[in-house]
Amino acid sequence: MSRFFSFHGRIGRATWWLGLFFSAGLVGLGLAALFLAANQSGENLLIAIFGVLLILAQCWIGAATTVCRLHDMDYSGFVALLCLVPVAGTVIMILCAFKSGSPGSNGYGPPPGLGGYAIWLRPDRNRGSADQLHLLVHHRLVSGV
Repeated sequence: MSRFFSFHGRIGRATWWLGLFFSAGLVGLGLAALFLAANQSGENLLIAIFGVLLILAQCWIGAATTVCRLHDMDYSGFVALLCLVPVAGTVIMILCAFKSGSPGSNGYGPPPGLGGYAIWLRPDRNRGSADQLHLLVHHRLVSGV
């Protein structure tokens, strides 16, 4: 669940689809709360605020999962801004839904699903040699471990 709120790292297609369905549910609940607030008289301000908060949570989750999915394909998260353009947004969503991620580690971390520890290899850019590899140990803290 924490993967839905972070803009860092990589997620696979299955996690992206799960985030998509979860955020669609939030939109449904948010719209239902807004319609309920609009059709009631009296103390409906709290219901309307709750609906708006659910829709804002959906926006955050949708953006975070799309950025992390783009990271998995080795694209910058700023490409997600193209989702605001109608035709380009459709293309980005199709890519996120069906294109596989880059194999191995990329500039955004190890591939999703490796657990807590992964070894991330990249060329040593400081020395200018693509043959020399710089070994980085990528560690993700897992609930107090």
